[in-house]
Amino acid sequence: MIERMNRWQELLFVLPIPTKGLLGKSLKRKRVTGTETIKDDLENSGAIWVDECLVIDGHLISSQTPKDLPLFAQAIVEAIQ
Repeated sequence: MIERMNRWQELLFVLPIPTKGLLGKSLKRKRVTGTETIKDDLENSGAIWVDECLVIDGHLISSQTPKDLPLFAQAIVEAIQ
């Protein structure tokens, strides 16, 4: 159980939420997606923003909008199995 919890701690999920000041530089050189309204915030956090509904970069899983939640949820399930 502990080993599994440690594995989950490595996962970072970014939802389409306001990010100003929240991320710092924690996304440096990571490919991410999000809505156009937070594109600048993501890039200012060091991320490489791409216009795709779902992006997986290592342990980072990001999606753009609520309509992408089925793909996002599937990616989370696959990541923790």
